[in-house]
Amino acid sequence: LNLIELNEINFDLVRKYINQNPGAFPGFNRLFKMKAFQTFAEDEYDHIEPWVHWVSVHTERCFDEHQVFRLGDIVEFDGEQIFEKLENLGLKVGCVSPMNAENRLKRPAFFIPDPWTNTSSDSSKMSIWIHKLLRQAVNDNAEEKLKPVTLIYLLTAFLRFSKLKNWPIYISLFLNRKKKWNKALFLDLFLSDVFINLASKRDVDFSTLFLNGFAHVQHHYFLASKYYAGSLVNPHGYVGIEDDPILDAIRVYDKIIGQILMDLDGHKIIATALRQVAVGEQKIYY
Repeated sequence: LNLIELNEINFDLVRKYINQNPGAFPGFNRLFKMKAFQTFAEDEYDHIEPWVHWVSVHTERCFDEHQVFRLGDIVEFDGEQIFEKLENLGLKVGCVSPMNAENRLKRPAFFIPDPWTNTSSDSSKMSIWIHKLLRQAVNDNAEEKLKPVTLIYLLTAFLRFSKLKNWPIYISLFLNRKKKWNKALFLDLFLSDVFINLASKRDVDFSTLFLNGFAHVQHHYFLASKYYAGSLVNPHGYVGIEDDPILDAIRVYDKIIGQILMDLDGHKIIATALRQVAVGEQKIYY
């Protein structure tokens, strides 16, 4: 069983793009043919953050039971997560970047933590390198730079895990790196390649992959979508007039989803926690 965690994606928005040109998005077409469920988690607004939702998924408990409120606070939770529950049943478990999850596995097939939680990778050097890359890349995403050591980690891991058929996408994202959102999309494509490689070769019984790049694009560029119907606009120069970062994210995620559905053995659950929607007027949070 493969649990694919696609954070905060607004699939209603995605469908508007797909419906305009359905033949261009075979991955999403396969996804939308799968049986779908909509679930509800919490009544309190403060408790619907994704780092609360994913803990609820991983612990089978609601917020009132697990009380994990902040990103990274899972390390203070003394209950069990599904990962170690399954391992205790004799199953092999592998994880790539599960949000707000702690590595408590004794014999992980692989475990690469998210960039925010203070927990360890599995013991392999490659997993440790990728985790360092993930932490550095996410932090640097706001600083508009990547440190030289991060580039070394990236190159080594990239040559080891990237799929050759995805190289044209990687090259395009790299050559257009002035479009700031392409960094997040490059990283998610890479993490999906890492996950498919490890899950296919390590003979796992349960594996999970968390991707946050689409959420990052929505956070920054929702107003740039051609399907945004409100009156708000991004500041001048924030994004090109002809650019649509949401469409760029859909194109990359179409490849990711398609390859997960086609190249990965076993059953798949593809889930999102929370979904972002556009506001009608400006909101400022502190």
